[in-house]
Amino acid sequence: MPVGQTSIPKIFAAGGIFGFSYYLWMRQYWFPNPYKTREVQNIEDRFTAGGGAPTHTPGGGTKRGDSNNVEPRNTSSTGVDS
Repeated sequence: MPVGQTSIPKIFAAGGIFGFSYYLWMRQYWFPNPYKTREVQNIEDRFTAGGGAPTHTPGGGTKRGDSNNVEPRNTSSTGVDS
């Protein structure tokens, strides 16, 4: 085979890699998280309104009532004496 030609197996391999990458990217939209129900969303909204983040236990020191604000107010803590 001449050097400049692309072989059929290489074309199929490249197509397979592209197809699998596309599947990995799109599966989050095709198969949404089955545990993300309306009730779970309501709990996450209440956590964030209470000052926490939607992915873990509510923390202290964040602005209450604003579900979009998940950043702590005190970000310059230095340890036990702060």
